[in-house]
Amino acid sequence: MSLRNALVVLATLSLPSHAEPSHEAPAAGVETVSHPAKRITVGVSTSLMSTFDAHSILKSGIGLRADVDFSQRGPFLFGASLGAGTESLSSFDQVRTRDVLCLGYVAATKRLGRNELRATLGAGFVVTNATAMDTTPDSNTFVTGIADLSLTWAIDLTPGLALGVGPDLNFYAQEFHTVDPMFGTWRMVDVGMRTSLSWTR
Repeated sequence: MSLRNALVVLATLSLPSHAEPSHEAPAAGVETVSHPAKRITVGVSTSLMSTFDAHSILKSGIGLRADVDFSQRGPFLFGASLGAGTESLSSFDQVRTRDVLCLGYVAATKRLGRNELRATLGAGFVVTNATAMDTTPDSNTFVTGIADLSLTWAIDLTPGLALGVGPDLNFYAQEFHTVDPMFGTWRMVDVGMRTSLSWTR
């Protein structure tokens, strides 16, 4: 072998080889980040029963609410809700309430084939306007806390689209006055039935 050929062989052997991509599993103790599918739920609820003071009776109620799941930690989903609704009740006067609510929630789900059972627990605040309707209109607006518990049974209509139905409980801590400031109306628990569509991508 000539000197020139020997130098070429030596230079070739000394070049760094290209490393193959590593397929090793993450080391123990390293937490992987989960990126859940985005899920948006829009539902309409009808009030079935509300717990007021002894002299108030629910007449009717309807609401609209949107939920968005934005993160996941283990089996739990975290999200936010925005909703609006109105109720009519008979107290010392005919009273109408209008609500806008904002909630943060945690949810857990269980898949059963095409079906899904979902439980949600949330808390936040609600802006309420209460108006007396029978006499000269008298209204007041206030902000209170609210807690929410819901259970939804959903069935897949198409991949990514599901129809759900289930009870929705709102826990209030409200007292509002309409005509006579000596007589207040308390709203404590509202029980509704919500029908919703969920879109997952």
